[in-house]
Amino acid sequence: MKLILGSQSPRRKEILEMAGYTFEVRVSHVDENVVSIFPEDKVKNIAKKKCEALFSNCGDDEVILCADTIVVIDHAILEKPKDKEDARKMIETLQGRTHTVYTAVYIKSKEREENFLESTLVSVLPMSSKEIENYISTEEPYDKAGAYAIQGIFSKYISKIQGDYYNVMGLPIAKVHQTLKKFFGEEDITPFNLQIKSYPVICKKCGKENNSTSRFCMYCGDSLSLQKVKDGTTVICPVCGKEQTLTDEYCSSCGFNLKDGFQPEAKNQVRDGSKDRLSLVSMILGIASILVNFMIMFSGIFLGIVAIVLAVISMRKGDKVKSTIGLITGILGTFLTGFLLYILFLLFSL
Repeated sequence: MKLILGSQSPRRKEILEMAGYTFEVRVSHVDENVVSIFPEDKVKNIAKKKCEALFSNCGDDEVILCADTIVVIDHAILEKPKDKEDARKMIETLQGRTHTVYTAVYIKSKEREENFLESTLVSVLPMSSKEIENYISTEEPYDKAGAYAIQGIFSKYISKIQGDYYNVMGLPIAKVHQTLKKFFGEEDITPFNLQIKSYPVICKKCGKENNSTSRFCMYCGDSLSLQKVKDGTTVICPVCGKEQTLTDEYCSSCGFNLKDGFQPEAKNQVRDGSKDRLSLVSMILGIASILVNFMIMFSGIFLGIVAIVLAVISMRKGDKVKSTIGLITGILGTFLTGFLLYILFLLFSL
């Protein structure tokens, strides 16, 4: 059996490699816009969409592993920040409080399917405005849910976690391992004996050596993405970790843009399903209010015309006072309603 990781997340790849798995990375590129009121349902639905997209083209001997992670506070989902201001708002919301990180995992093969949801409580220390500004000025927040990395620079602000640490990174590896046993069996899953090839990477800011699997310098915290390896002839792709030549524009393994590097505005953003639902309700109510108003206005004209006709018929042999009042009010009502419709028509035609 062959394990397929359906994610371009370097954190999930790093966790699986650290645990000794051999696997292939494939990216589904599915639309992650999922409408759901409850955060737990949303993250499960996104992970399932990723898994189903890859499973449709998988081989008989392949096991697809997909996951999705969200950060939730006050029942609101904090997605990957769109820009610096968005990151600032997220960190201001998280600092000094405890939030929940959910990771949904879907594993599927031709023979079976397993899924689960893992949650971890994360407590963040109070942060000053300067600390927040310094942090969001780094590259770390912009490709991560909640705008922080528990294993990176932000780790110094984490006071406590309750649950699986690796769940916050994006993959609860202990539970994943126990679940994969159902697919591979005890004997097949343990003796992978993976030998990870390591390249020293020189930090361009402080000049010190780091391991190529690190995304940030362990000495100064600067990003190591697309840094040259020691011999200066290749670069390490920050997504899949494979070596690429300096002349390559895109990674040959995962397609990452090696020239432009990280662009937070180009990342796919998952909208908040609860907000989408409110937007839909707002639109329906707005349209309904216009239709009801038009119906009421046309009803006014209709009633006015009926009042005029009945007043004319009853004028000779009926109560002349009441008929006169009905005639006058019918004319006024019809005229006023028609005038309002005319005004609305002029406004809409502008």
